[in-house]
Amino acid sequence: MAEFEIDGVKYQSDKLPLFTQFHVLRRMGSLFSSIVGAGAVRDKDPLLAIGYIATAVSKLSEDDANYVLKNCLSVVKKLQGAVWAPLMSATGNLMFNDLSLPNMLEIAQKVLEDNFGPFIDALLQKASAATPAQE
Repeated sequence: MAEFEIDGVKYQSDKLPLFTQFHVLRRMGSLFSSIVGAGAVRDKDPLLAIGYIATAVSKLSEDDANYVLKNCLSVVKKLQGAVWAPLMSATGNLMFNDLSLPNMLEIAQKVLEDNFGPFIDALLQKASAATPAQE
């Protein structure tokens, strides 16, 4: 379970179920070359890295984007006083109307990083190992 804070609000996320991870990964397959490209340049040129990701995300179908976002949000809880309340209902509706688009995207990013970060890091390491060293 991961805890994080966005704009002063505390959130908690669980792992996505294994088969959901597979289907999220499958639907995001077209993004992987962009993610690898962004990872390769993120320290040198953060704006270029954002451009790689933005271009790839814009190519996702609406159904794929909704699938990824709804599944990411479905494993997140928001701290309400002393109680952790789910962001999504069992029927897939948002439980809070004060969630902004930037916050929703950042929450989804945190869930994706928690679920796929080690996998993506391994891909980046393999890609950098396969690239000949420049002198």
